[in-house]
Amino acid sequence: MKLLNYLFRSSPYIVVLIMATSLVSGLGNASLITLIHRALDAQSHLNSLGWNFLGLALLSLMATVVSQLLLSQLYRRAILDWQIHLGREILRTPLRQLEAVGNPALLTVLINDVNTISSSLLPMLPFCTNIVVVIVCLGYLYWLSWPLIFGTIA
Repeated sequence: MKLLNYLFRSSPYIVVLIMATSLVSGLGNASLITLIHRALDAQSHLNSLGWNFLGLALLSLMATVVSQLLLSQLYRRAILDWQIHLGREILRTPLRQLEAVGNPALLTVLINDVNTISSSLLPMLPFCTNIVVVIVCLGYLYWLSWPLIFGTIA
């Protein structure tokens, strides 16, 4: 939670934009499922559904690409900020204390620990997208058959 709070404080617009594009991508993916269901219905007009499918697929793809690019930028910026912060803290530390800790420990903190902490950002985008897809699909399942939704959840 502290990591998300830090990210939101450091670049709130990018985080909100990532969440919004993830939401659009998730809604697009779930809408594709409903569109396929309508296409399987014999009464549907396949011509218009084809164009709708193409539009939704492109929208979902573009939203996914934009959110991936924004997350990548946020990821690189967070790593850089943390490494600069740690470098400044190391520079403020007295030399005797640094010699007691040793070079290997300092390099481990600067390289491995920062990358380990920042790698926790990577699953954030699929998580946001998949939550939206599950919620929309459950809503669509409720719309199709409400007894089936209670069987699915239970």
